[in-house]
Amino acid sequence: MEVVGGLEPVNPFLVEAMRRVTIKDSVRTRKTFYGEVLRSTFLVPLSEEAEIPADGRMGRGQVPLVMGKDEQGYLHMLAFTDVKTFGAWSSEQHHAAVMPAQTLLTAAVANGIETLTINYKHPQGVTLTRDQIEALALGQIPAKEKT
Repeated sequence: MEVVGGLEPVNPFLVEAMRRVTIKDSVRTRKTFYGEVLRSTFLVPLSEEAEIPADGRMGRGQVPLVMGKDEQGYLHMLAFTDVKTFGAWSSEQHHAAVMPAQTLLTAAVANGIETLTINYKHPQGVTLTRDQIEALALGQIPAKEKT
């Protein structure tokens, strides 16, 4: 795996907040989770056709993100909290971009993403809905709703 765009992220506070949401999904655990999302940096899979420049830097709008449809047919995107979780998802040698939350969430809104799963297929993975993505992209804590 090649990581593009910076140091590999480590998000222990976000991972702990996700664990707490999966144990007890409440207003309090969600608020903590959303706050940690906004402070985090993620690994986002790049399409297999991605050509990575020699310096590892890609310009705005040049990042070929992996998007697909979820089980309900919604336009879906994945993000991961760390290299280990990303590697558990991808058995192939996918490239990944390092993205601060604000960049990721803004890209998701701009691309019409309806669901975004953090740590896909992980026991403590959490999926965000379109409304939650939009609120977080604006730096706001989403309204009281559960996913």
